Amino acid sequence: MPIPTRRLPINGGYNYRDLGGYPTFDGHTIKWRRLLRSGSLHRLTSQDLQYFSDMKLAKDIDLRSPRETKKEPDQVPGATEYIANPIFSTDETRASQPISSFSDELNADPNRGRQHMRTVYHEMVAEPGPQQAYRDFFQQLLSAPADRPVLFHCTAGKDRTGIGAYLLLNALEVQPDVIIKDYLLTNELVKDVQQDIKQKLTAGHFSSNYIQNSLDMASVKREYLQTAQDAIQKISGSVDQYLKEVMQLSDSDLQALRHKYRD
Repeated sequence: MPIPTRRLPINGGYNYRDLGGYPTFDGHTIKWRRLLRSGSLHRLTSQDLQYFSDMKLAKDIDLRSPRETKKEPDQVPGATEYIANPIFSTDETRASQPISSFSDELNADPNRGRQHMRTVYHEMVAEPGPQQAYRDFFQQLLSAPADRPVLFHCTAGKDRTGIGAYLLLNALEVQPDVIIKDYLLTNELVKDVQQDIKQKLTAGHFSSNYIQNSLDMASVKREYLQTAQDAIQKISGSVDQYLKEVMQLSDSDLQALRHKYRD
């Protein structure tokens, strides 16, 4: 059998990919076509829907805020269970908001976009609301059918989804350097989106600070994830302890996840 591709052949959206094939500490690999991550499912074509239907997609775990899901509801096959699992009550990442909502700050400070993203990443792992949402996310993974794929996503598939993937891949004991590479892979898959943002803002004669900040917020950066990692370290001492103490995953939960999603 041919090796599955990491990037999924989806036309109506971006940042669709498979977490399969990643190696773990103890010689296992993540199963292909079991754990999928992506951006919004709002613009799926009929061909895309057929692809997920043929795949027998079990769950669509939507990490977006209620406002986002109402504005751009997911399209999923009839046999797929839709789960609203908002990380924030509003879109703190601003992935779905007009950047003009704090344009004065973006014009004034060339570091404002990165500062905003670091704050968001800290909140995702340190605030009670997002912590509970990620606990719910893990419970959805634990209760999913063992032989069918699960997809989780937000708007851009990079921040809320990125932290979900970071925690999940750690729970599955994937090697740390591989987890970082998966997180940063977003930049490869959204290059066209980033280029489009740059062209539109340049054509609109926006300031260089505004353009740079907009691109910083449309990207993933090692420093963003490092902010979350530092917060996890401060809270629990290690990501393994964070999974047990904050995500409330028991040893049997972790064993069940590994049995379900690893070869």
